[in-house]
This record gives sequence, structure tokens and C-alpha cells, in this order.
Amino acid sequence: MTVKLGEIQAKMSANASKTDDLNVHLRLRRLDILEFVRFKPGEDLKKGDLIKITIEKVEVPAPPQKPEAPASP
Repeated sequence: MTVKLGEIQAKMSANASKTDDLNVHLRLRRLDILEFVRFKPGEDLKKGDLIKITIEKVEVPAPPQKPEAPASP
């Protein structure tokens, strides 16, 4: 299950091809990087293209609990 937290739109400031690694930094403050993500775009991007980045909270289900073995007498 996911919950949408927000989204941003920005213009590309340079060209990027499908083989380029794009980096996204999520920051709390100017110097506090919370996460760094690298990905390859699905299509070539050109300088000035409008892009949108969506941030979602992903809830990972807890692993199933193993049943406890009965206490031996």
C-alpha cells in the first residue's frame, strides 16, 4: 500500500539519454541528505522538458510470524 505525500514539477536543465544515470537527492535541510536515488530514464530527455517527481510512502507488510513451539515438560 502506498500513500502519496507530494509531487514536484521541474524543467530539465540539461539533456539526458536513456543510458544516463539520473540522481535524485531528498533533503531535510540544506546539508542533510535523507536519501540518494539513482535511475535511468525510460526515454531521452531534453533541456527544458517538464518532468514530475512523485513522492509516496510505501508500507511494507511485516513478515509472517512463526508459531512458537510448545514448551517441553
